[in-house]
Amino acid sequence: MTDSSHIAGKKILLVEDDHLYVDLIARKLTNSKCTFLFVYSGEEAIDVIQKNTPDVILLDVMLPGSIDGFGVLEKIKKDDKFKDIPVIILSNLSGPKDIERGMNLGAFRYLVKSSIVPSDILGHLESVFISKVK
Repeated sequence: MTDSSHIAGKKILLVEDDHLYVDLIARKLTNSKCTFLFVYSGEEAIDVIQKNTPDVILLDVMLPGSIDGFGVLEKIKKDDKFKDIPVIILSNLSGPKDIERGMNLGAFRYLVKSSIVPSDILGHLESVFISKVK
């Protein structure tokens, strides 16, 4: 079991259009004492980030609307106010070019949904804050 003490008190934003996946992540974070925010589109993500800056973002790539996850990541990383927010991409896009694109745009980590279980996400969130301490 992962120790969630590093994410206690942190604000985590999940940008994901799959309601079931949002529910799974929410359940995993229930006991972590973090603030969990979620939105279903890239446009909503930009709005929430500007109004309620998260400590870390879990970001899907394939999103409804006019801005996908890569677009959200690009906007975040180009804005001095938000560029240091760690972004973990959670996507079913697993091609080398997609992963390379995400990392080149500044993602902290790129996770392929089909390769991990939701409980692993807690460990990846912990690693964001552990790496900041070192």
